[in-house]
Amino acid sequence: MKIKICDAPDIPQLARVFVEMESYYFGNEAASYDEMLSYLTHRVFSAYSGVTVLGAWQNGTLVGFATFTLMFPAPKCSGQAYMKDLFTSAAVRGQGVGKSLMRFIAAFAIEHGCIKFDWTAETTNPKAALHLSQLVRSVPGTIVLC
Repeated sequence: MKIKICDAPDIPQLARVFVEMESYYFGNEAASYDEMLSYLTHRVFSAYSGVTVLGAWQNGTLVGFATFTLMFPAPKCSGQAYMKDLFTSAAVRGQGVGKSLMRFIAAFAIEHGCIKFDWTAETTNPKAALHLSQLVRSVPGTIVLC
């Protein structure tokens, strides 16, 4: 599996997985591929969005993503990582894709002086918060990879 920060050329593959996420959460009210392609191009990847999109590729196909940001200032001249979204395609769930994405973000955050890693989980997915907290936990002064 290859984990990397996404760029504009990755948007078409990202749009496919973002639509899968929308369908998972919103069913028939999910955005179409064309709507998502436009949204990613003009909003998520705009100069003003402040978010980094991370992708997970398996055999050349995007199978998951996470969105995150590093925020400054934070206590003791440090930073804080915040993960907004984490999603893996149905075909690869349970294969460690999400864990790999979170570990990348945690390592990236540590490398950039962050001592805290926060995230949100949908209330419709109560297992997610527990699962995420088992993978990464913040401890004063460091981020611990579990």
